[in-house]
Amino acid sequence: MLQELYEQHKDLFSRSDHKIMEYLLRNKDQLPYLTVRDLVHTLQISPATVSRFWGKIDVRNLNDLKQRLHDLEQATPSSRMASAVKQIQCTGISEEDVLERQKQGIKRTWEHLEPQKLEKAARLMQQARRIYVLAPDASLGLFYILQYRLRRLGLEMILIKTGSELYEYLVSLTARDVLLIFSYSHIINEVKVLLRHCRSISCPALVFTDLLLFTEEDKADFVFYTYRGEPNEYHSMTIPMLLLDILILCLTSMDTDSVSNSRYLEELRKTYETFIKR
Repeated sequence: MLQELYEQHKDLFSRSDHKIMEYLLRNKDQLPYLTVRDLVHTLQISPATVSRFWGKIDVRNLNDLKQRLHDLEQATPSSRMASAVKQIQCTGISEEDVLERQKQGIKRTWEHLEPQKLEKAARLMQQARRIYVLAPDASLGLFYILQYRLRRLGLEMILIKTGSELYEYLVSLTARDVLLIFSYSHIINEVKVLLRHCRSISCPALVFTDLLLFTEEDKADFVFYTYRGEPNEYHSMTIPMLLLDILILCLTSMDTDSVSNSRYLEELRKTYETFIKR
């Protein structure tokens, strides 16, 4: 919700308003215990400035913001799925509704996409020795699709495990590699560690996220936003997959051997089709 409020109202923000919002985003876990006095003291701004800020993001005061965030947090993955299922049961599966939802998702994603940056990211991946990928939870599916496509281009991808095993990968990461992170819904600690480590060894880092204000952005080389739905809605992977498809096409177009590799693949299938049929 905070990211959405920032995106909606940032054009009206003063420098102090930006400081307040940035502080709220960086300290979301402490927000339930935050007071106006804390903001005034920490940010060195006046109580009047803080008071005016709430109206700019369409809430009455700090307590009103806390309550709205609390209500949204009650929307668990299961409740979002239940809501989506209920809607289908009530209205059925409408082609118009599906297309309109995807159209809006593409529009909101494209508003934040700079195609030339995606091309630069593809170039980094093409030139890398290895591509290390952090793909937790639902994003694991994106990794396997990407790995399947890029294997034909001769690009080596390594899936990073979470938890304490993460340190094993830090040892082998170098400036000649590229780190690709899928970070949806929230920023896990593994993301923070990886980005800090990559920055310290000059390893390029790319992030795909649905967070409008990715608070670790200053530690990544490129951050690509994809819209997946409102906080209390079912979170689709359709638009992230679309953006990944564009990245795959960029990489394929840069590879001068991609056509010959495809032909060789077809020849291999014909040679051994009596053993393994497609």
